[in-house]
Amino acid sequence: MRDSLFNPFPVLLFCACIVLLLSFSCDSEGDAPLGRIVLTGRFVVVGNMPFARLAFRTDDGKTYLVVRDEIGKLGGMQGKQVVIACRAERAVLETPNRKRSAALVIIRDIRILRSDEDPSDTDP
Repeated sequence: MRDSLFNPFPVLLFCACIVLLLSFSCDSEGDAPLGRIVLTGRFVVVGNMPFARLAFRTDDGKTYLVVRDEIGKLGGMQGKQVVIACRAERAVLETPNRKRSAALVIIRDIRILRSDEDPSDTDP
């Protein structure tokens, strides 16, 4: 008979998923510039429901989270190649029990400088 009925596999799998999610959402932001910046890339959704967030992914692979106040004015921009001017700030997200945290870069005061039409939107 087994000495213990506790199976650590689900706990380890859950922890690995959390670490993987945080590593994807914070991919290479350590060297991201701060302050007023101009970025080229696309607005994308990161994470899974109910914790999905809007982010901006640059052409060189950096990901910046968009603050919630900015989401309303970005309607229709998801997936389109755009050039934006914004203010980037470093932020730390913590779990409610404060056992885990992730440093990431958020953007606010977003202004669309140029938007290239999505090729799927045009007729041949």
